[in-house]
Amino acid sequence: MNAMISRLRSLPRAAQWLAGLVAFLAIYFGVVEPAIALMNDWNERADRIEAQSRATATVADSLASTAAEFERQVVAIGKARPPSTSSDPQAALDGCLTKIVSRREIVERRRNVRAASTLTLNGVRTLAGDPPPKIERLQVEWQIDCDTTKLMAVMKDLELAPEVHSVSSVQIRKSADTRAEASGILSVTFFVETWYVPRPGTTPSGAAMRDRSQGAGA
Repeated sequence: MNAMISRLRSLPRAAQWLAGLVAFLAIYFGVVEPAIALMNDWNERADRIEAQSRATATVADSLASTAAEFERQVVAIGKARPPSTSSDPQAALDGCLTKIVSRREIVERRRNVRAASTLTLNGVRTLAGDPPPKIERLQVEWQIDCDTTKLMAVMKDLELAPEVHSVSSVQIRKSADTRAEASGILSVTFFVETWYVPRPGTTPSGAAMRDRSQGAGA
């Protein structure tokens, strides 16, 4: 090392300046510039993390400010169910309705499966600020005949069934059959929904109409 310094000192001043410039450039491009690039990369990552943290904090503050209202809604309409994970959501919902017919010994008149549509979720975001995954809604128009007592039992079954995410409408009419009307039998039409995240192999088989007159008497 001392010999190298001695040689540099013995060089003309211009050569010493040139050697110094070469050493500076070697240090800059070999050490300083990679360090600067690495620091810039770290700063960009830190900025992204900070932005995501701010977005998460904003969502958390919004949830905290509406927590009381949210709790009231949960009490009023029940806890939200996650979308169906069944490979065939239509078959799962169909099986659920069939079990209710058998359990409650009611007469089923019609089961009209409507084509699936995308569920609209305006303003819904994840905690990270990303939009939620696409959710499909499959609706079934389900008409049954039963008395008031069994109607209450059917509604309870629908409320507890994991396959049922929503009953968007209930239409109750007097039975068109004079004898059934005299016995207090009602004609009830439910619009029952199941929600699912579409993925390969989970697309329902399509709409179908079935008119049914068989079944146990109410």
